[in-house]
Amino acid sequence: MPTVTANGVNIHYEVSGDGDRKVIFLHGLMLSWRIWEQAMKQMPAGVQCYALDMRGAGDSEKPAENYGYPTFAQDVSSFMKELNLDKATVVGHSINGGTAIYLGANYASQIDKVVLVSTFARMSAMAGGEGSGMQEMSKMFSTPPSEIDRQTMESILQFLVADSNSLPTDLVDGLAEDASKTAMNAIIGTAMSPMATNIEEELKKVSLPVLVVQGDKDSLSTMEEAQFMSQAVSMGKLFVVGDCGHCPMIEHPADFAAALSSFVES
Repeated sequence: MPTVTANGVNIHYEVSGDGDRKVIFLHGLMLSWRIWEQAMKQMPAGVQCYALDMRGAGDSEKPAENYGYPTFAQDVSSFMKELNLDKATVVGHSINGGTAIYLGANYASQIDKVVLVSTFARMSAMAGGEGSGMQEMSKMFSTPPSEIDRQTMESILQFLVADSNSLPTDLVDGLAEDASKTAMNAIIGTAMSPMATNIEEELKKVSLPVLVVQGDKDSLSTMEEAQFMSQAVSMGKLFVVGDCGHCPMIEHPADFAAALSSFVES
């Protein structure tokens, strides 16, 4: 279980592949590096992937304070420096799409491309928009992590994916275990991040290539927001995953990996 001290915090990460092109994956709230595992395995030769447990989550250190997009971005920047990664594509899922945007806007010397998966830039979209699953997910965020077990994770996944019955048993078990490790202050601090930083304004600063990935059956993030983000930047592209909810990397890992690798290598 590799770890590195980045920005003063011990960060757990997993790595796969080997090559000159680097990709860094950032998971959403109460999830972990594990959501990227299957897609990472399907990335082509020549692409090296790093999946982090964000501070406060999984097997990373859980400081008492300092949660938010500027700090998360500093963590990633420091992580890259510690591992001697000069440039990388950053992939942010759900609420940590905001971290990917912040990195693209403020750390362009280290980031060459940005991928936004099932995420948002506008507060109106975070508030739910047409996403029917947002109220149920808000209930989940208030659940003490110590009470999250496999049954709870199965309930959560019903709102995260289009077909939760299709997910591998070991993935569900692993996500439940990792979610139970999340610090409550990290949940609150991360959830407050979009209110502390104007990500819509940060998105306008991004001059890098941006790929927006959106499931057509996502009940949390909306297609309207995905279209907005892809059009708000000078080099934006939208990729829609069919029959897919909020987690294309675990619902359709092969399709997700194919779209990502094409973008990374273009």
